[in-house]
Amino acid sequence: MVALMVLIMSVYGLILTALTTGIDGSIFTAYLKIVGLNFIVALPSQLLIVGPISRALLTKYVKPLAEEPEISL
Repeated sequence: MVALMVLIMSVYGLILTALTTGIDGSIFTAYLKIVGLNFIVALPSQLLIVGPISRALLTKYVKPLAEEPEISL
């Protein structure tokens, strides 16, 4: 999940960088640099911040299904 998010957001960041300040050198090397920086930020934030918060909210608001009574014949 994090890897796909990093790849897509890096394309977005590359487009914004190209439009605002321009890219010096190769687009491919600029993309790889942005992917590396995004991965360094995205993985720890997913593991330490976003994941625990979303798990806590889901367990608080989404109740498990009640077990259905067993019918004996």
